[in-house]
Amino acid sequence: MNKKQKEIKANLEYLRKLFIMPESPDKFIEFGHELLEMIHDFFQEKGGIHSAITLPELSEIFDQTTVPDSPHLIKDVLSEIKDKVTAHSVKVGNPYYIGHMISAVPYFMILMEMIIAALNQNQVKIETAKASSFVERELVAWFHRLIFNKTEKFYQKHIQNPRVALGNVTSDGTIANLTALMVAREKAFPPNGDFPGIRVAGVERALRHYGYERGVVIVSTRGHYSIKKAANMLGMGEENVLNIPVDEHNRMDVKRLYRKMESLKEKTGKKRTKIIAIVGIAGTTETGNVDNLQELGKAAREVGAHFHVDACWGGAALLVDEYRDLFKGIEGADSVSIDAHKLLYCPMSMGLVLFKSERDLNFLMQTANYIIRRNSV
Repeated sequence: MNKKQKEIKANLEYLRKLFIMPESPDKFIEFGHELLEMIHDFFQEKGGIHSAITLPELSEIFDQTTVPDSPHLIKDVLSEIKDKVTAHSVKVGNPYYIGHMISAVPYFMILMEMIIAALNQNQVKIETAKASSFVERELVAWFHRLIFNKTEKFYQKHIQNPRVALGNVTSDGTIANLTALMVAREKAFPPNGDFPGIRVAGVERALRHYGYERGVVIVSTRGHYSIKKAANMLGMGEENVLNIPVDEHNRMDVKRLYRKMESLKEKTGKKRTKIIAIVGIAGTTETGNVDNLQELGKAAREVGAHFHVDACWGGAALLVDEYRDLFKGIEGADSVSIDAHKLLYCPMSMGLVLFKSERDLNFLMQTANYIIRRNSV
């Protein structure tokens, strides 16, 4: 006989107990121990990389089509998570789990995530993220120096300067690439006379004002799909992402790049094309190869294009001295993106985008009366 489930009644007093506040009971400590034990047990299990449950069977577990309308105890919710979610999750630390960039994380990362969740800071503003705003700027400065290696005086001046930004922490590499290409777009079509800039006027008016038929982004055929996604979101159009074939080392074929650039130069009058950005890859998704960043940077400078390096996969290897030579030329980039949840072994998901010029992100500056007021910090 099934044991009758205890009826639970929700009330305001019970709801108050759920939140971490000065007068809250230490329930999160009790359940925290239980949660950590559950995670530990999961990773101690032997066998394959996941359970043998079939996808149709899994879909039957999660087939409730309405929002639950009755309250549940936290311990029952944790038990349900254990049985339905954890038990059928992929064991990313399993030795048979290969071929993907996401791996097991160091044990202390789980504890760090608990701190992040508990503090629940909003990095948009000092008044919603006091200390962590300074932490972010320090982290960004570390990686900026790792890539661009400017003078100590430069970093002392700008590390905590609220008027500029050396980069941003983003939710992932896709947003990091999007941010870099948004800056590239703004720099390609800046305010000029009565033209307020592409950000205000839009793509069609920007092209007309500067006398171009289209603007393009150039990347190799090994480029990550986020480049086309960014072009889509920025109104440039996916067909304006031009893919250059790779050589036998899975790097962008530099000769073919120059041939493409020459063919674009030949178009004159109303058929002119603006090369907005050239994107180098520092660790291709499929093969891990690094483009000839020195040559790509040189090509970008010749045509006045923004040079972005997508180092989401390989960029963290810059921390290892013996691998730095693989990235020769990355210091010549205008922007670089890195994924922290790959070779930095952070939990999903986190990215970084760094800009050589401390003023580039000013192209994207936003203000709002309720939180990021003009001239505030």
